[in-house]
Amino acid sequence: FLRTPSAGPFPKEMPNRGPLVLSIDEAEFLLDQLPPPERGEEAILTKLREKLTLLLHELRKDAEQKS
Repeated sequence: FLRTPSAGPFPKEMPNRGPLVLSIDEAEFLLDQLPPPERGEEAILTKLREKLTLLLHELRKDAEQKS
């Protein structure tokens, strides 16, 4: 979900909404939408970037094993 500047800061805890299923293309698209890492960015952006990067790595690894 995207937040506008007027929406305020991100909530400290996001409710668990269950598993998320993405294709490799969708994971790459979401990573591309994040701004480049910068000093002092919000921790939630860093965590999101790390989780998406890990997801993309796992998706690619699984795709290589199946082909």
